[in-house]
Amino acid sequence: MASKIYLRIFTNKSCSLCDTAKEALKRINKQVAFSLEEIDIHAKGNEPWFQKYCFDVPVVHVSKDSSEVKDRKEDILAMHRIDEPLVTKKLMDLIKSEK
Repeated sequence: MASKIYLRIFTNKSCSLCDTAKEALKRINKQVAFSLEEIDIHAKGNEPWFQKYCFDVPVVHVSKDSSEVKDRKEDILAMHRIDEPLVTKKLMDLIKSEK
């Protein structure tokens, strides 16, 4: 059975870095399968994420559990900018570690 990877990108609406990161993740997704959830840190109910990431978006978390967003440092895949080769390698390594 193929490993499932879940990414969550923390963004806000007026963030050009976030737009660039989302485009990079679309390109990476052509090489590595993952589900992507976008979390607007300004949306109602996301106040804790706003407090944590108000000056750091975009932030990308990675997990193999789709049920919840965890707040662990080791879940952070990228912050501010997406280094496409590095993120692709990390995701591929995560898949290989499950085999």
